[in-house]
Amino acid sequence: MRLRTGTLIPGTETPVGTGLNAPVRATIRVESALHLAIVKRLPREKVLAECFCAMLFRGWGLPTPEPIIIHEHGSLIFGSLDTGYPNLAQRLGFSEELPIEHKKQLELAGSHIVCSWDDAPKATAVDEAIANADRNLGNVLWDGTDHAYIDHDRTLGLIAQQYNLLAEMAKIVGKAREIEQGAVAAALSLDSTLPSRFDVPDGVDFSQFVHYTQQRLSGLGVRLLNRFPKPDDLLTDLEPAP
Repeated sequence: MRLRTGTLIPGTETPVGTGLNAPVRATIRVESALHLAIVKRLPREKVLAECFCAMLFRGWGLPTPEPIIIHEHGSLIFGSLDTGYPNLAQRLGFSEELPIEHKKQLELAGSHIVCSWDDAPKATAVDEAIANADRNLGNVLWDGTDHAYIDHDRTLGLIAQQYNLLAEMAKIVGKAREIEQGAVAAALSLDSTLPSRFDVPDGVDFSQFVHYTQQRLSGLGVRLLNRFPKPDDLLTDLEPAP
């Protein structure tokens, strides 16, 4: 799998209006062809993390826009080919200004949608493999039919992962057992050699991320089991013997 490079066409940037990193929609040139892309200016390590994780998702069969490395005045910026449809939070009309109860209702509705996707268990496994700390409803795209997983700059140990947020979604919609079983099965099927087989341009070094991910893949099934509730211990409520 090859990471392609592109150039930004000056004067084509327009704000997307969502996200912490001020993404813009712009026209980029990739191999002589013009494409619309979502572009984010991030610290170099986060640009590389975005690209690496997007390639993992794509290589392991999950829908993710193609990442593009863009050179700009000696720096690298992140681009991904534009799918043309909004993120799930936008689709549901979610806003931080809404009353808290309304936000909770939309979060529940969004979690039901995400957990209904056939690939949600595999995405749960891959989010655990990359230690994704930020899988919220704004980090999946959905047009009512098709979906894609995006925004992977808070991964790979760059930000500490406290929760697997897809597992948390499964819990609140009553699908913990189903997602757990599918995620563990998916973990066993992931090609552990994929991270080391990417074809990258000069100046891009994924070796740190390759090592990190391969360590996470070892024992990934156990990591996933620990994200879900355990059956009650039948002896928990028994009185100790006299």
